[in-house]
Amino acid sequence: PSIAPDPRPAIAISYSSPLSEQLKDPLFKPKLRPSILLPHPERLTDEVSIAHGPDRVATGWWDNNPVIPDYFLVQRHDGLWLWVFITPTKQWFLHGIFS
Repeated sequence: PSIAPDPRPAIAISYSSPLSEQLKDPLFKPKLRPSILLPHPERLTDEVSIAHGPDRVATGWWDNNPVIPDYFLVQRHDGLWLWVFITPTKQWFLHGIFS
């Protein structure tokens, strides 16, 4: 896995060759992100407790792929840590799982 300096989760996390050169920008500080990112966000159906957030991602205007969700680190009743977001229309989605 590798990271890129893009605030959009689906673009910032990718796979690369083990021999490829990684990002070495000293000003880039990666954010806490889950190790498992769902291919497509799913509607959140579990009851959760918010532990951290919101972390607003309002970006993508430069390439006509805008996103405006607020991300939260939450914990499910069984202890599993999830990465969820709420849309501007107040819909909650699961986007990742912390391992």
